Amino acid sequence: KVDIVTWHLYATQSERCPDLFSPAPASKEALFDPLVLDMNRWFASYVAREAGDLPVWNGESASSQCGGQSGISDTLLDALWLADWIGIMAEQGSSTLVRQTIVGGDYGLIDPDTLDPRPSLLAYVMYRRTVEGYRLETVADRSLVKAHGYCSAGMDGSVTTVLSNPSEDLLAVEIALAGTAVASARQWTVGADGDLSATRATIEGKTHRADGTLPDPPGTPVPVDRGKACARVAPNSLVFVVLEPSEAGSLCRADP
Repeated sequence: KVDIVTWHLYATQSERCPDLFSPAPASKEALFDPLVLDMNRWFASYVAREAGDLPVWNGESASSQCGGQSGISDTLLDALWLADWIGIMAEQGSSTLVRQTIVGGDYGLIDPDTLDPRPSLLAYVMYRRTVEGYRLETVADRSLVKAHGYCSAGMDGSVTTVLSNPSEDLLAVEIALAGTAVASARQWTVGADGDLSATRATIEGKTHRADGTLPDPPGTPVPVDRGKACARVAPNSLVFVVLEPSEAGSLCRADP
């Protein structure tokens, strides 16, 4: 009896790998290259299709294989890629994604020498705080921002949009909900003053405490105009926007 189908997929290959059998050596360009992403989407959709009705877990993954790539897998760039990767894997049928690894190599979520959280740990924490796991169909211009929508944590009817901006441009992103207006919204930014190569990041400008506790700020109000939220997405940053709809339908409610 098979309960779950698990599989592994790494986005790119690091320089540690003995043979670069992947067409995508680790780099910023490869992580967001549409051709590379289409290839990985195909792998994910193939596994989900072959699994039939069984749950599919991506049981091991990171931005680059063989211990990760220094200067990429341990930086803010990795956090921006990870947020997009989680959404892509969900779109293609993998309901769970397990990061390789907590501590170890360049792809660890915690620095093995200092035990400080790396930027991707902050991204995971913000996913846990704001996302329940139910993916919503999302329509966006991916050339500008990598956007994914989910039901919010608690299933209270609110919606979370995750926006990854791996560019030098300050973006004003308009967010609308199908079938209802946005009543109010708040956003949280994971960033490092625009430095993609930073190995430390903040949530709303706040860093972790000496005991390792991560910041949990209340977020920043997002302007709402004619039923649409207008989020401000800083250059090279990751933004989580929680939207309160005017009419909370049954889509994102625990007890419809």
